[in-house]
Amino acid sequence: MRKFLFAIVLTTLFTSSVISGETNAQPTFQTIRGTVINSLTNLPVEGAYIVITSCNPVKHTTSTNSGEFRITGVPVGSHTLSVFHLGYEKEIIPGLIVSSGKELVISIGITEAADTLEAARTIYSHRKDQPLNKMAIVSSRSFSVDETSRYAGGLNDPARLVTSFAGVSGGDLQDNAISIRGNTPKSVLWRVEGAAIPAPNHFSGGTVAGGGFVSILSNQMVSNSDFLTGAFPAEYGNALAGVFDIKMRTGNNQKHEHTLGISTVGVDLSSEGPIFGKNRASYLFNYRYSTMGLLTKARVLKEEQIPTFQDFAYKVTVPINRFGSVNIWGIAGKGTTLEPSSNDSLTWKTQSDRIGYDWDNVVYAHGINHRYFGTSSYSMFTSAVISKKYDDFNFVRLDDNLTESSYLNIKEKEVKYNISHTSSLRVSQILQLKAGVDLSYIKYNNDIWSNKSEYDPSTYSKAIEGNGSTLYIGSFVNGYCKVSNNVVLNAGIHVNYFEMTKDYNIEPRIGLRWEVNRSHNLSAGFGMHSQIEPLKIYLVKSEDSSNGGYPNKDLGLTKANHFILAHDWRISEYKRLKTELYYQQLSDIPGIADSSYSLINYKQEYAFRERLSNNSSGYNMGIEITFERFFNNKFYYMANLSLFDSKYRADDNILRNTRYNKNVLFNLLGGKDFSFQKNRKVLSLNLRLSYTGGEHYTPVSNDESIYKREAVFDYSRAFESQYPADLFTDISISLRFNKKRYSSVLSAQIKNALANKTRRGMIYNLQTGRLEEDSYSVVVPVIGYKIEF
Repeated sequence: MRKFLFAIVLTTLFTSSVISGETNAQPTFQTIRGTVINSLTNLPVEGAYIVITSCNPVKHTTSTNSGEFRITGVPVGSHTLSVFHLGYEKEIIPGLIVSSGKELVISIGITEAADTLEAARTIYSHRKDQPLNKMAIVSSRSFSVDETSRYAGGLNDPARLVTSFAGVSGGDLQDNAISIRGNTPKSVLWRVEGAAIPAPNHFSGGTVAGGGFVSILSNQMVSNSDFLTGAFPAEYGNALAGVFDIKMRTGNNQKHEHTLGISTVGVDLSSEGPIFGKNRASYLFNYRYSTMGLLTKARVLKEEQIPTFQDFAYKVTVPINRFGSVNIWGIAGKGTTLEPSSNDSLTWKTQSDRIGYDWDNVVYAHGINHRYFGTSSYSMFTSAVISKKYDDFNFVRLDDNLTESSYLNIKEKEVKYNISHTSSLRVSQILQLKAGVDLSYIKYNNDIWSNKSEYDPSTYSKAIEGNGSTLYIGSFVNGYCKVSNNVVLNAGIHVNYFEMTKDYNIEPRIGLRWEVNRSHNLSAGFGMHSQIEPLKIYLVKSEDSSNGGYPNKDLGLTKANHFILAHDWRISEYKRLKTELYYQQLSDIPGIADSSYSLINYKQEYAFRERLSNNSSGYNMGIEITFERFFNNKFYYMANLSLFDSKYRADDNILRNTRYNKNVLFNLLGGKDFSFQKNRKVLSLNLRLSYTGGEHYTPVSNDESIYKREAVFDYSRAFESQYPADLFTDISISLRFNKKRYSSVLSAQIKNALANKTRRGMIYNLQTGRLEEDSYSVVVPVIGYKIEF
């Protein structure tokens, strides 16, 4: 592996030095173009005046009746763009990065003012911390594609990126699962192009439900998107902790552009351009094959323990004149990995060394959507999506005589057919309405076998079984009222219904923001939320005849109430200090009777066998403080501190720490770009330090563990102990070369650069006969090179 990484570094350095041989420092130019839309209705805005104030002389243009604009001859580098329109608040967007390889195509949402004369006097800089969805008033922000590669530790992955934000923590360095404000990772909702999808990761749910090894979503495909962490608007359902609302980028409909890249993660090919003549239709796709997979096929590396994967994503956009536009899109990933058990019993250190496995994993989502603008004040969005998550996971175990037996066998398939519709109506300059329905028909086929007694092959039997279908329905209505230029009210209701358990929930949501003055905002939010559990929880098979042998099919929805207060101090145009207080009350959480067990602590349990009831409750409460300077004039920084407490009460009626009660999270990150030869070369340096409190864990019984030669946990003391805090250092470095007809980037992203330990629990060491901490030290490097032309 070290030789392979070294070869990549040498190759990319040599290639970049060759192609950067030009010494002529003449300016290089590019085009900025895009669309101006109403941020609430998504309707195009005609007659907006767009100005690039960072150019000398200043460049400007006006949007057409379809909201489009185009500015040519923009020098490469960092620029500030301003948008003016009578009756709308002025938008200033700093820190736009223009490179020579591709045109910069952006969508700009502008917000109507309650008072036209006041809007003419008001200047609002575009806030990168504010969401694209203006109905999200609290606990929400947007993130950009640039940030996934720029922020140290992001590794081009939205899930890893958001661990830089307040209240969000990651887990195992080799998994991208996240915990938001003390919640389990499974309580996060993923949406792409407005549709709920499975977590878009390779080897999704392998160790943590909601996480995976690496994201399927290439940053070549993703546009600016939203991330929400509490009291989200009524349009979002079936989530308790947070929402990723991912937007896919629209391909360039005027020029063919391509990207080729190679990194330690994979080999990429991306392309976009116009199709179907002059009707402004476009395509965009990205294909990636894992670098390690290529090396195993070439027999450079052994196949064991090497994850092989490939993924493909695409989007085709077809305008249909006055009837809006149609998008056909999709993401798909497939992966395989295996690890044989060791036949040399002298090398066994833990019980897991006896175990071998092979795993095939498939995740995909394909959809078509249509956005229709009926009038200048009415629009509709309709979507149809098919998604699938499939796992074939087989474990075998060797006994002391090296006899192999089945240990765990998982065949799990879930296919979802989803149809959704949303209508938006601009009633007046101060009132916007939105309503919609989301219908999902879910087909499942689960067949999971395991040992009832952990290492006794005679107890091998079926744990989970189910082959059928069910229905999930969500609907909402939402109103956004701009009472004045200083006060915004957002209120709505969401309704969930899950056919398998015949349970439903009516969920009011409300948010209020008051701009006290130019520098200070106060906001508050409340929301009721509910979520269904992973389907296999309902498909636990039992000899009990209740519910046809499925004791968990009468479970109700898990529920949560969110209460949030926030203060936003705009210190200057590019700096802000935000403080947010929150309290989340959780109820009706499934748990095991007369025990400390509750799904509030859920990570992943493929062979779950227990009967559950909605007998647990809990709370998460805390404060988050963020001080941030947005990227402008080639540098940025952010510091955030989260202090919180996460507790639960199971059926044993004892108040305990949850697994994810890490108590404190702290991030300090920043970066700066250095330009040479009139921005023909740009060096970007970025650093992140993170301090994360340790997870809580259940202590082991020392005597019983030694007797059984495995870690035996004392569940009467559930989650009493806590791992030491983690301190990680992440680094991101890139060097961009802007040529006349193309650009190239050499990059290195290193997570946990100082190789600090990650802890995973206690294990029994078969060789020493003692209990030991299960910890390891891993550095995650992503070194790569790409060319855009």
